[in-house]
Amino acid sequence: MRQNFKGIVVSSGLMKKTVKVKVIRKILHPKVHKLITLHKNYLAHDEGSVCKNGDLVRIEACRPLSARKRFSVAEILQKAKISQDTIDQANDLTLNK
Repeated sequence: MRQNFKGIVVSSGLMKKTVKVKVIRKILHPKVHKLITLHKNYLAHDEGSVCKNGDLVRIEACRPLSARKRFSVAEILQKAKISQDTIDQANDLTLNK
């Protein structure tokens, strides 16, 4: 069985056919007995470049595709609620001030 993770796309469009996916997991600290939130960023292969920032995706392990890319996007579970155009417009407004 292949390794599967669910995560949120935090960076897309900067590298061709590649997205950065943030995977969040919660663990119980062995001594303090509190839930701790840990996260890790994975580079994943996005063949059609269809993923956008904020999308919830499932990634699965595959053969090494590059020096840092070991996962591919298996499916998009939920599209982002805000469009990339809105994010770009907000960035332009803050840069023009």
